[in-house]
Amino acid sequence: AEDSSFFQRHAPCILETVPPIVILLNSVVVGIAADRPDLENVWDACEYTFFVLYTMEFLMKLRLLGWRGYFKGPDRYWNWFDIVCLALSLGDTTYKIVSMLRGSSKE
Repeated sequence: AEDSSFFQRHAPCILETVPPIVILLNSVVVGIAADRPDLENVWDACEYTFFVLYTMEFLMKLRLLGWRGYFKGPDRYWNWFDIVCLALSLGDTTYKIVSMLRGSSKE
């Protein structure tokens, strides 16, 4: 019960502070990646890291708000936008990993 109350107390502050910082860092990485395509492995690792961070944000919001609060609450449109972005990122990440595994199995 103490863990739950800790989460309930601190999650709103974390969810208001951390995601904007992650979005800003992600934007900077995308900008730098455009200038340095030769570091593709580094950018892929960054992309996977951001995917994990966005997934953690989704899970924290879901735990804090519940299904109904997440999908029907006052921020529902932003939350739906987040879900669409997360789904697209999941598809892209899955495609890259499958392509990488298929490419390495041909050697």
